This record gives sequence, C-alpha cells and structure tokens, in this order.
Amino acid sequence: MPTEISGSTGVNKIQDGTVQSSDLASGVGQISVACNWRQTGTTALATGDNYLTSQWELIDTNSAGSIGSLSESSGVFTFPSTGIYWINYALYVTLENDETGCKSAIAVTTNNSSYTNAAYGSVGIQRSSGNYELSSTAQYLLDVTDTANVKVKFGYSAEVAPADSVVNGSTNNNRTNFVVIRLGDT
Repeated sequence: MPTEISGSTGVNKIQDGTVQSSDLASGVGQISVACNWRQTGTTALATGDNYLTSQWELIDTNSAGSIGSLSESSGVFTFPSTGIYWINYALYVTLENDETGCKSAIAVTTNNSSYTNAAYGSVGIQRSSGNYELSSTAQYLLDVTDTANVKVKFGYSAEVAPADSVVNGSTNNNRTNFVVIRLGDT
C-alpha cells in the first residue's frame, strides 16, 4: 500500500508516483498551463541585444491546443499563477551572407523592472553570398514565486545585422515561437 504525504498545497500526493482518482479531481497530475505563442511576421535584425515587443499571438491554427495561458503586453509575458514553468523558445532567422551569428535569448525579471538574459541558444554562418534560414533554441526552468514581479520576454543577440537578415514569423505555422508548461508548485 502506497504511503500518502501532504504537499505544500495540502493536496495528497502518492509517494510511489501513482495517482488516485480522487487526486485527479483536486489537480494532482494535471497541467494547469500549457501554451504556445508565436511571432506573426518578420522583424529586421539589429545588432546587440534586442527583444521582440510586438507581433505575438497565442497559436490558433492547425488544431493547436492550449491549457490556460500567459498574458502579454509589449512582448512582456505574465504568468497566471506561481509555480515551476518549463520554457522552450525557438528563434527562426534568415541570415544574409558574410560571417553572421545570432543567439536566441530568454530574458527574466524578478522585480518587474530589470531583465537578465537567463538562457541562450546560438546559430551562425560563414559564407560569401546568399541567405540562410537557421533556428536556435533556448530552454529554461523558471520558478515563478510572484506573478506581479517574475516575468519573461524573448529576443536575440546579433553580432552583425546585414540588410536582409530577419527574425521570421508567420500566422499560419510556427517559426519564431515558444512553449510554456507549468510543471508544478513552487
């Protein structure tokens, strides 16, 4: 017989990993937030650290599903509840010739003011001509202890920005996008 232990929320959890039907009704073993957001159009690449402040949409095509969601204002995302969230961000760029590098960046604030790039992914090319489409992924486990102060935004860091280099987005399919899943309590 499994031994029950009480969690910080008072919900009974089963020590050996099994879940009883009475636990499902109270939320144990259920995901309360799982959503996918994407960029809807292209943005010209600029050098340095940059954030995507517009053109975000909660994905609503091709039978996309979601459970709950985040709220967004000028590219800053607010979480609906405290907890541990897994964030997977994919930056899809077109880089124009020359030697070009670009990093995807997940930026986090814990005081609703100053942001720090908490996770990077990286891509690069070294060619003499042509445009190349590349993708870079950054991941992060974020402990949202206060929904008013812990927030995220997404962007990139570019070494150089030739004229035809862009961040790619679309309203029809995922290009630059992120997935957020609430894994459990803080």
